[in-house]
Amino acid sequence: MQKIIVAGLGPWETGYVTEKARRAMDGTFTVFRTMRHPEAEAFQGREGCACLDGLYARARDFTELNRALAREVMKQADAHGTVVYAVPGQGAAGDSSVRELLQAAAGRYELDFIPGVEEASLLLAACAGRSDGDAYSVVPAAALDACRADRALPLVVTQLDSRLAAGKAKLRLVELWGDQADAVLWLDGRLLEIKLFELDRQEGYDHRAMLWLPPADMRHARYDLYGIVAIMDRLRGPGGCPWDREQTHETLIQYLLEETYEVIEAVNRGDMRELCEELGDVLLQVVFHARMAAERGDFDITDVSDAVSRKMILRHPHIFGDANADTPDDVVRTWEDIKKQEKGQDTETGMMRQIPQSLPAILRSMKVQGKAARVGFDWNDVWGAYEKLEEEVGELREAITGDMGDEKLADEFGDVLFAAVNVARFIKVHPEFALKGTVEKFIRRFEYVEKRSRDQGRELETMTLEEMDAFWNEAKALE
Repeated sequence: MQKIIVAGLGPWETGYVTEKARRAMDGTFTVFRTMRHPEAEAFQGREGCACLDGLYARARDFTELNRALAREVMKQADAHGTVVYAVPGQGAAGDSSVRELLQAAAGRYELDFIPGVEEASLLLAACAGRSDGDAYSVVPAAALDACRADRALPLVVTQLDSRLAAGKAKLRLVELWGDQADAVLWLDGRLLEIKLFELDRQEGYDHRAMLWLPPADMRHARYDLYGIVAIMDRLRGPGGCPWDREQTHETLIQYLLEETYEVIEAVNRGDMRELCEELGDVLLQVVFHARMAAERGDFDITDVSDAVSRKMILRHPHIFGDANADTPDDVVRTWEDIKKQEKGQDTETGMMRQIPQSLPAILRSMKVQGKAARVGFDWNDVWGAYEKLEEEVGELREAITGDMGDEKLADEFGDVLFAAVNVARFIKVHPEFALKGTVEKFIRRFEYVEKRSRDQGRELETMTLEEMDAFWNEAKALE
């Protein structure tokens, strides 16, 4: 079996290639990804080596380039039996052409690795003492948009090969670190201390340029999802906020309910700025619960994200699988069938009992009726439901006139509400929102009645119902 040895050449400086890598290149046919590296330049013109710089100009994008590089390395291995593929930097990781080669060559070629010195090592050494701790993050500039940088750690951004790349990197980094963040730029062998907003104002960018950032000052950075996770960790951690530290899942229930209703209010008002803020408040509650669960070893925020992601994939087989669902109704049926399997329920009654009793009664009744309708236990049309509503109203009337007692009255009144919800379901009106609208309408009209009475110098308590009703009809006519 032919063999490919991946060797890292180290940083874009001379003198950092390892002795093991040098011996391998001296005694084996070597394929250089590029001759622009100073260690590669020493092999320029020698026999027993090849350079792949020519592939860069012919490729339309990096995906095509990496595939071409991998094909050429395997071609040379077929011709020579064993080759060294020499790449700048560490070699075994962080090089996209090596990742492509690993996929293409797996099982067909014997693979070996000689790691080199990491590119970022030069800048990290130069910035030693500027931050505490040994951990850090290293991200190529082209990968910044896709990565989730840990702002609690120093960050090194490599491969800032142009002012354009520096500008794109700045836009992303300013969101996370703030434009006034102190930074150190390695540019043309020089260390420059700059503010982050100055990143793309420098001259002399090439493939060696790198940027170092200290841990972010969280007072000035723009926060992503993991920013709020870090804040909650601080609040619940040692020396954190006394109020946050004493909360439990049970004590937070009221806040989750309140914040959810405030989201609904923002949606109803069409206020996007308020909606953004209220959604953040709901997200805070999710992060809060996840943090408390993590402290007990139950689950953490990643488990929450993983669970809902897997659920969405599983319940959308028409998107992530080969199932068909051409209409919204098809999607709902598929969702409910899969949910039934997940819950281990083999009856619709079992699924009904899964509906939380803590839901508002109107919403719970809608869900129960919907599950019954799935198996055909439903009226043929709205008129059957409407006639049932009239029947229940009649029975309520009999209970009232017959003085049947509080329990019977409550029972009959519940039947009326349940039947009314059924009618609402058929005409696709959400009863909760409809009732809410009616309440607001009542307040609006009552306000008009009160204003008209005061305009006449009278108090409501001194007016007859007929007089107030006249003002009510005026308000109704004005609408």
